[in-house]
Amino acid sequence: MADDQKTKKIWGRRKRKDRPVKRPNRPVFAIMCVLAGILLALNGVIVGFLSPYFDIVTTFTSKPDTTSAEVQQASDATRDITEEVEGEAVVLLDNKNSGLPLAKGSKVNVFGSTVGDLSYGGTGSGSGDSSTNVTFYQGLENAGFEVNEDLESFYDENAVASEDKGVVGTDWNLYELPQSSYS
Repeated sequence: MADDQKTKKIWGRRKRKDRPVKRPNRPVFAIMCVLAGILLALNGVIVGFLSPYFDIVTTFTSKPDTTSAEVQQASDATRDITEEVEGEAVVLLDNKNSGLPLAKGSKVNVFGSTVGDLSYGGTGSGSGDSSTNVTFYQGLENAGFEVNEDLESFYDENAVASEDKGVVGTDWNLYELPQSSYS
């Protein structure tokens, strides 16, 4: 037997050279070539004209130049406006008549229903072990102040605590008591 006949009998199929070659459908091939050309031209336009405005690759792969005069000027302007806003808008305590600092043993009233429901850290990378944290009231007592126990009990009994604080499904509402609760 010839080698060709053995191959046919063993493998049960014709050799590759015996198969007819399929020619592509000319109209479909022509349309695909035109579309490819249009896409290449459009890509050239986008890369040529818009890439300076959308330089995403170098944004993530290069180190920013933080020493340039322009960056320093922006940083200084940001710091100046931040200090201005802080100076105009933030007043933590106004020490009129030299009432501060409070003397140890002073009696203090703590107002606000959220004092007993503090968040002792963030979520994710800001979270931590809060098992050794003290309450706001305990902190004041540890500092030597006497806390109004009637007011503390009032908030403990009437305040609505937020649900478990986490990332998903978190209840970050502050449930302050309505004015009608105070008598």
